[in-house]
Amino acid sequence: MVEKKKNIFFIALFFLFESLALSFFSASGEEKTVSEYEVKAAFLYNFVKFVDWPDGSQGKGKDVVNVCMFGSGPIDRELARLKDKVVKGRRFAVKYTGSTEEFRGCHMLFICSSEKGRLQEALKAVKRKGILTVGDTEGFARKGVIINFYFEDKKIRFEINLDAAREAQFSISSQLLKLARIVKDE
Repeated sequence: MVEKKKNIFFIALFFLFESLALSFFSASGEEKTVSEYEVKAAFLYNFVKFVDWPDGSQGKGKDVVNVCMFGSGPIDRELARLKDKVVKGRRFAVKYTGSTEEFRGCHMLFICSSEKGRLQEALKAVKRKGILTVGDTEGFARKGVIINFYFEDKKIRFEINLDAAREAQFSISSQLLKLARIVKDE
């Protein structure tokens, strides 16, 4: 039964990843525009289902998933809507951080493009702490961010830096890897 649910979810997730342009039709037949940031927030939520945190890390076995925002950007509002949703039996929480000292307790760190100049400082602060790094700025994955969003054919895609994931000891589902563009460190 669990395997069947996983397969159904994977098919739904694949459909979302492959087919989601930026508009849908509502039940009334009116076109509803879905923002880029709603899609990215949905991805962040679903990444938790396909990533296992390293043993002994602060992200393993907790009842909450703390998604920390480093910097600010348009995704803030969409992530706030996910607050208290449950994923893999864990409550989704959002925390806003302005400095690397505030990363304690984070399970996932979304690095906003506003912090491009502080990227290496942020990556150094999370090194070997079991924090999944995610960004949406060109070149972030090749610089050490584990998952990074990009656009291709007017669709939101993501890339995964396997070198960074291995170094941080994250286990990423092969189902998620199949949907990603794989990149390596520069």
